[in-house]
Amino acid sequence: MFASASCVDDPSPVEAREGHGWSGNAGAKKDWPMALYDAIGSGHNTQENQLKPSNVHKLKVKWRFNAADTGHEVGPIHATPVVANGRVYVGSNLGRFYAIDDDGDLLWTFLPLQPNPLLGALVIPSPIGSPIDAVATPIIGGAVLPRHKPYVIFGDMDGNIYALNRHTGAQVWMRPNVDGHDLGGVVGNSLMLAGDTLIVGFASIESYGLALAAQGYQCCSFRGMVAAFDVATGAEKWRFRTIPDGEQQPLPPARAPFTIGPSGGDVWGQPTYDEHTDTVYFGTGQNFSPNSDGGGSSLTDAIIALDAETGALRWSYQATADDVWVAGLPTPDAEGRYYDQDFGDSPKIYKIPGVGRVVGAGQKSGEYHVLDADTGELVARTKHLNTANELGGFQNLGAMAKGLIYQHGLDRVGPPGSTTFKGTVMALSPDGVDVEWRIDRPNSEIAGGLAVANGVLFFQSPREEAIPGQPPAWALYAVNAKTGQVLKRISFPGRALSSPVVSNGRVYLGEGNSALVSLGVDESGGLLCLGLPGDD
Repeated sequence: MFASASCVDDPSPVEAREGHGWSGNAGAKKDWPMALYDAIGSGHNTQENQLKPSNVHKLKVKWRFNAADTGHEVGPIHATPVVANGRVYVGSNLGRFYAIDDDGDLLWTFLPLQPNPLLGALVIPSPIGSPIDAVATPIIGGAVLPRHKPYVIFGDMDGNIYALNRHTGAQVWMRPNVDGHDLGGVVGNSLMLAGDTLIVGFASIESYGLALAAQGYQCCSFRGMVAAFDVATGAEKWRFRTIPDGEQQPLPPARAPFTIGPSGGDVWGQPTYDEHTDTVYFGTGQNFSPNSDGGGSSLTDAIIALDAETGALRWSYQATADDVWVAGLPTPDAEGRYYDQDFGDSPKIYKIPGVGRVVGAGQKSGEYHVLDADTGELVARTKHLNTANELGGFQNLGAMAKGLIYQHGLDRVGPPGSTTFKGTVMALSPDGVDVEWRIDRPNSEIAGGLAVANGVLFFQSPREEAIPGQPPAWALYAVNAKTGQVLKRISFPGRALSSPVVSNGRVYLGEGNSALVSLGVDESGGLLCLGLPGDD
């Protein structure tokens, strides 16, 4: 162990504000401008002071935004909401983007481009990949709210990036199909602001490769990417491919059903940014197809550091080599090896006394990794979760606050090979070694992100206890961030798989599910707002 939980250097409020690039009036300091609140990946609203451990038990629903407010089906909201001056901005899986005021009333709706026709022509075994009923391409990633510009910027599953005037909904600029792949796009909460630069990670639904190959699709050719854009104009500054140029080749018949490779290395978690060294960090996913030897690329299942000005590679750390997996392959395989070991979690940036500045992230292997932020050298690698299925261990959008690292995911119950699991939220020491507290929920896929504010940690449990004769239910939890004590649990009907955010005494969270079929599809989605009595 390298440091106790009390010794981690928490960024000061000034450092955090500079890092996430948000400024404005006093109220704006409490806003939530990107998926993880700031560019260092904290998920911690350092300015929130209304909700606290002594009063969150009073939380109640203030309003619910759904089809009744719009005159059309909103659909599941998987994207993390962002908040500015009491207004909420969020996209829906059915393809519309909304601005909602602090009373839950619709301000404006933006309808992006029509769906990619290839998505309608292919049968993909997940509703999120088959937006046949969508009015436009699904929006499943969180937006960002830049400083100095009255914009809201978001991306969709086709890789289109939009900047809108956040007051009127008018389009300011748009960049179509940035990654250039028919099945690539923004497939996660992968937008981040580094000052006046927008950083975007790109992923793909080619992870359903075997189902696609059975329909004649040439699998797989997507190459993960991170790109940088000027916030004001949308002009591209640079792009970095996680499958390097020239590495992808046609595959020999021995690699069937794969025909092209290597591929994959998608980026679906929020990149992070260290303004002290002008460095961008992000995690990558597994290979969708192998190289001719059956192995994979060196930048998959990795944490990568880039020069934020040029996009040049500074260092890379690969945790799992030759990880090749698409839906339809067993996990574990006949030899008991687990596949699909992504880094969906964002590399959190912080200091450990005696060690220095580090980045830390959880992997779907169930391990938490701590690396030297300047060199990528491994500081500690600790396993906390046992993988039970392809969803893996640690999920994306973990958090950190006041000397603790917060992670969540799925943990196998029983011997190797068992698919029984429990959803888990835990607090770790900064080196990731010690578990300070832990909460388990049986058979609940805790895959949505975490939010911390004023000593309270919030998370969603998408599957709660089954009550005979009762419909499915999920729950919002508010727990003491220091001790793990449950302060409030509120149950709701249906299913939900999103990340809560906290701003100005309110908690915002999406509901509905079409991302995880195993969870139970609930296409009647929307947005919930919770607050304290008397704060209307």
